[in-house]
Amino acid sequence: MATMNFEGMGRYIYGAARIGGDLEAVTDWMADDLGVARPQPGDDDAARGLYGAFFAKYADEDALRDNFERFMIMLKSRPPSAGRVRGEVVPRRIETPKFIASERILWLHADGTETIIEAKIGEPYQVDERTWACPACLDGVDGRYPDIFGAGSMQALTLALDLLRTILGHMLKDNAQLVFPEDRSPWDMSTLGMP
Repeated sequence: MATMNFEGMGRYIYGAARIGGDLEAVTDWMADDLGVARPQPGDDDAARGLYGAFFAKYADEDALRDNFERFMIMLKSRPPSAGRVRGEVVPRRIETPKFIASERILWLHADGTETIIEAKIGEPYQVDERTWACPACLDGVDGRYPDIFGAGSMQALTLALDLLRTILGHMLKDNAQLVFPEDRSPWDMSTLGMP
């Protein structure tokens, strides 16, 4: 069984709490990152197993720091009221999003391995009279994020695209080698509407 990284766990919990998140947001992030089912509330054994597997995957401090930064970007992209509408807890993700735009990118790792990244934006959907949400996904990096909420469909769509731009921008700043899969020419942010 993997040893628990209490310092790392504390960083995620404290980081989430600083901007209105909670332990559930941390647990959901870790489960989604590993591609496993989210533990049921109160299932402490499943949660402990999840935390152990997550920190085993991110045993390297630099990789853990990068994942934590992506987690914080995702949380900050959500308005403070995103989790509740009229006192009811809103689902964090719809089951079957309709993805309406995508971009394929090839990530060339320093060790010679390659990963296909697919950046995807879903069709915004209405949550209540004023709140909309938009699915966003970076397959090959973090997978699907919790749906991004906004005050209207345009804001939700813009915030979801901003999340993908920010994460890919951080990867480029960290010297990730991203290329177009078809011809391996350098990929840059201009395809997402940024210089």
